[in-house]
Amino acid sequence: MSTEQLQQIVTRVISKLVSRLEAGAQQARVIAVFSAATVNFEEAIQQVLLLPLAGYGVEVALSAAAEQLYGGVLRKQLAGLPLFGWIEPGEWLVALRRARAVVVPLLSVNTLSKVCLLVADSLASNLILHGLFMGKEVIAARNGADPLSQGRQLLGFAGGTAALEQALQERLQTIADYGCYLTDMQELTATVAAVLGSVGKSSSARRAPGTFAAGHNYARRIICASDILRAHRQGEGLLLAGASLLTPLARDLAKRYGIALEDDL
Repeated sequence: MSTEQLQQIVTRVISKLVSRLEAGAQQARVIAVFSAATVNFEEAIQQVLLLPLAGYGVEVALSAAAEQLYGGVLRKQLAGLPLFGWIEPGEWLVALRRARAVVVPLLSVNTLSKVCLLVADSLASNLILHGLFMGKEVIAARNGADPLSQGRQLLGFAGGTAALEQALQERLQTIADYGCYLTDMQELTATVAAVLGSVGKSSSARRAPGTFAAGHNYARRIICASDILRAHRQGEGLLLAGASLLTPLARDLAKRYGIALEDDL
């Protein structure tokens, strides 16, 4: 069976499951913003397909570069699926006002840099920045711009100087400070559910920053599986801020490898 045939089967199954959830999901919309990162593209699509199963309607926005790079493929894969819509550039504000969150499956270095500098000259950076300005939850998979991600290493993007790596880490730190939740691609849907689920329970806690004390210099409020594996390799524990969230997979791995999770309160 070819990959395309397998994807068609997955799409049909998801379509049937989503149809049963359609009424509830229309009440919880998120915007999925695609910039032109190429790391883990297929996994990004799968994570977006899972969002309706977690109870969210999804409106998709593409940067101009993303439209050119893989817009046709993405539109073909999402065609006919219930609970998916598309945001045209002139509709971004209306869509953003009704969305509960902005989700970024593919965060490119270009979009990361623009958000850091408060440059909103593309649909992607515009939605992310103004989502933050409105106090919306913004959840981004960092893999496309994280110098330590395996996907960037496989594409040959890990040969830069230490200064380049530091610049990327500092920019990830900056958008985390702006209020953006950074997570792993494979845990994107679980992170969205964890963040939006936590918002209703404690709106005062969601803005408190988390810290990662395993030798890394940018804060994360979402502790992912890769954080646990990194701590395991380095033989360290993790110091968590009060509002830090662990993904289910991260919690399982911490238990498996005996990683100490200490609260800083």
